[in-house]
Amino acid sequence: MATMEEILRSREKRVSIAEYLSSLYKEIVVTFVLNIPGPEKNNLWIQEAFDYGLQDFLKFFSLSDIDLIKVLTENTGPEAFFIVRGENPMLFKRRLANFEDLHPIGRWFDIDLRDVNGNTFSRDQIGVKPRKCFICDKDAKECGRSRTHSASELFAVTEKNLKAYLETRTI
Repeated sequence: MATMEEILRSREKRVSIAEYLSSLYKEIVVTFVLNIPGPEKNNLWIQEAFDYGLQDFLKFFSLSDIDLIKVLTENTGPEAFFIVRGENPMLFKRRLANFEDLHPIGRWFDIDLRDVNGNTFSRDQIGVKPRKCFICDKDAKECGRSRTHSASELFAVTEKNLKAYLETRTI
């Protein structure tokens, strides 16, 4: 279980690593994590879903010039960092959103892009619809702000969906 303090520190660390990689390589940096509601951010099935998602990410973007730089497995969840060369950041962000939208568990992927100037792009900025709630059809940010669903409800839906996906991968 991760504490709120650990989760916030982990986000800050992820941003610092992305900023460092961006300044070092002078290229687009992509971070790939899972959006897992509640304090349990890593266990065997979460790690396995992350690993398969990462494999699928690399296959989906196999024609792009992408280098996997670092994978961390923390109490706050697994994380991966990529350098992307020769891509337009806005267009590549659209491709990332497309991957999230098409993948069976893409709703649980949290893939962020930082351009060489340190800019990040929201789905709204690239003309892509906001993400839907895990449970209902409303905007996820709206449900999150109003706390429409409990963390335990959200985690139960997450567990059910990720485990169902893993069953399809092991057949």
